[in-house]
Amino acid sequence: MHNLKLTLRDLLKEIFRFKTQLSARLFYIQRGHKSSVSLSTRLDIKKPDKNEKFICSIGDEAFIESRVVLNSWHGNLEIGSNVGIGIGSVIIGPVSIGDNSRTGQNVFISGENRIHSGTAAGVIESTDGGVSIKPVTIGKGVWIGTNASILPGVTIGDACIIGAGSVVTKDIASNSIAAGNPAKLIRKNYEQKQNTEYFQQKFL
Repeated sequence: MHNLKLTLRDLLKEIFRFKTQLSARLFYIQRGHKSSVSLSTRLDIKKPDKNEKFICSIGDEAFIESRVVLNSWHGNLEIGSNVGIGIGSVIIGPVSIGDNSRTGQNVFISGENRIHSGTAAGVIESTDGGVSIKPVTIGKGVWIGTNASILPGVTIGDACIIGAGSVVTKDIASNSIAAGNPAKLIRKNYEQKQNTEYFQQKFL
């Protein structure tokens, strides 16, 4: 009987989740021309207030692949035109991604950080969710490799390459290659055409 009650509660949660997902798709996202959002994408999108426009905007011909999570509860998501978000990636606002940028699979980008109490009580529970907010800005034409993490407050300039598995904790200047945990600058002011083979051999 106990398991039955829990199962019914789980079912009600799924029904509610379906309703919120449908509402987000229909009313809470600004979609650009020919943009694509997989039906398996989880849309944790806050309903805009009366004075707000859109909490989440997705540009022209952008594509969001399967099992991606988009979360705007603590800040806007601005996804530019011709942006690609790889399978299983998680993006938690506030995050801005410039035109023509792409991510590999399972990339984590967050402008939100949970605050730990420093005790066995774990993370702080409060009315604001116990979070600190530091926006993430990703420029135009950036490539972020598979399993990379971009942490709160980071700015990545235009035309950068971030190696697979990297953890980016500090700003990366435009036209740079960075990789590692924590990510370190590998090359700067590079010409992408000349460095593609070098980068793929070492970091992908």
